[in-house]
Amino acid sequence: MRRRACACRTRFPPLASSDEAERIERRDTIVSTTHFFANQSMSTAPNTKNQHYVWQHYLNAWGADGTFCCYRQKDKKLFRTQPKVVASETYFYETQQLTAADRKFLKDFISRASDERLRELNRDYVKLIQLSFDLHERLKRSNLLPDVRAALEEELRWAERNLGEHYHAGIENMPRHSRFASARK
Repeated sequence: MRRRACACRTRFPPLASSDEAERIERRDTIVSTTHFFANQSMSTAPNTKNQHYVWQHYLNAWGADGTFCCYRQKDKKLFRTQPKVVASETYFYETQQLTAADRKFLKDFISRASDERLRELNRDYVKLIQLSFDLHERLKRSNLLPDVRAALEEELRWAERNLGEHYHAGIENMPRHSRFASARK
């Protein structure tokens, strides 16, 4: 029996029944995900609680000596502050589980894109941001030891809160010419 390895899971060829193949695929996904998290723990990466929706690099351009002035409309006050504390929210990029209606809306919206590459990219992105929720469901049905399950749940929670921030930070920290070159392709 030949096995095909993927980056995130190993997939076995279908066996006698589709139910058996599905059971093996679920088990295999959980096992390989467990292996991935055990060997490359995401929680060792920083937990970025204060996530900016305006890139700090842009904010720094408006300041001098690490500070700049802001005007708060509701208080009618001008105040000095640092870029690290404005234009941000706690876990701004935290992913939320999509409802069936959300998924249908996105599927319909994505299907209207004229370029197949964009449709594929957007479908994959939706799958990616929902992966942790799908894995939560699979973990609930698994027979892992409680402490192992809890550790994996914690890793998935970290991913839900931080992967969006790390994704955007990676783009923002690319050399300027690389950002524009990849946008033109």
